[in-house]
Amino acid sequence: MGVLGNVVENPEGFPELEEEIGARLFRRTSRQVELTPAGKWLLPRAYEILDRVEQTRIGALLTSMGREGELRIGFSGTVVDLLPTLKSYQSRYPHVGIILKQMNSTMQIKALHENQIDIGVVTIPVYSDKIRTRPLIRIPFMAALPADHPLTAKPSISVHDLKDETFIITPQSAGPIYYDTIMGLFRHAGLTPRRIMEAQDLHTVMLLVIGGMGVTLTPSPYRPVHGLTLKPLDGVDLSLQVSLAWHADSKSEVLAEFLEFFFGSHYSETDDCWL
Repeated sequence: MGVLGNVVENPEGFPELEEEIGARLFRRTSRQVELTPAGKWLLPRAYEILDRVEQTRIGALLTSMGREGELRIGFSGTVVDLLPTLKSYQSRYPHVGIILKQMNSTMQIKALHENQIDIGVVTIPVYSDKIRTRPLIRIPFMAALPADHPLTAKPSISVHDLKDETFIITPQSAGPIYYDTIMGLFRHAGLTPRRIMEAQDLHTVMLLVIGGMGVTLTPSPYRPVHGLTLKPLDGVDLSLQVSLAWHADSKSEVLAEFLEFFFGSHYSETDDCWL
């Protein structure tokens, strides 16, 4: 492990690593060093191993500080949606460290399989007997506008109202279902946004809208955010099912306590404010 870490941080140590593994990992010339096929296969796995070592180190450190472990939460959307839950949970379990990882639903499912997160807040169906899910709430898509935008005077917004606006959206690579659904609304109306601006995550999209850079369609955040106005969409019956997901075989006591906290006292099926 020490050799692996040293080489990832300092490639000059590659002869020692090659000797330990028994394979040539680097192709060297007088002018450059490049990875061999074996090296390309190893590199992402090396980073994954080092990431797990770091997580283990953090967990041990938290324990030595008197904390009772850590809860790793994957989420899409914006962190604003999670704040009420996190505040309530932290108040109940002050000695548990909370680690937030923003990733799309597909990445969350993969991370649950690989024990990279404990809990996921997903918005796509999960077809795996290794992952348990529980539906929480169905959130309608809304038009998100800067608070001072002229369209905020309307009680509701149509897709046609947005045709001359700068439309802000996450790229297709970050969330193909979300991207295709939104752009499909414009195509169905026979429209194309006049200008498109892409941001890598929904949190950044919201900040750009608040800053007056454009508008978007989104199911999140569904709680009031200063500087952001949400309006219902005319003629659009589109919503997103939000579910909580976790690994069925997890032995984590912290996860078990969180599920008991969440479903036992924090979440109500009759209350929209589940977070």
